[in-house]
Amino acid sequence: MTDTAREAWANSGISSSPTYVGFWPRLGAFILDLLALSGANNILMALWDKSPARIFWLLLALYFLVMTGIWDQTLGKMVLGIKVVTREGDGVPWGNVFLREIVGKFLSLVLLGFGFFLIAFDLHKQGLHDRLAHTYVVKEV
Repeated sequence: MTDTAREAWANSGISSSPTYVGFWPRLGAFILDLLALSGANNILMALWDKSPARIFWLLLALYFLVMTGIWDQTLGKMVLGIKVVTREGDGVPWGNVFLREIVGKFLSLVLLGFGFFLIAFDLHKQGLHDRLAHTYVVKEV
């Protein structure tokens, strides 16, 4: 990491040598997010007479886009004290959020989850979606 990158990390609220978050904590955050979304989905289904699967997939996509785009973390990530950042430790631009949350995660699913399993073996704990969007999931200070 260059001196400029270290300085950017220091100013971002993340430690200067970030702790990359691995597969299991990220799966835990995802499960917490699914629990929260299940409740919201049940309320929406009661109010809006549409296909439950369509509502859930739309809700899922919007949730991850908006939460990551605005706060750099979902509710599950907030509970576990982790967030999504750029290489410099900054918040992720909207284009990269879309690439990560929609395109990258869709590709990971199409590849039978292989893109997610990369997290377990990658030096910086990046999945396919992180690599496409140039993002990292790190522990907050």
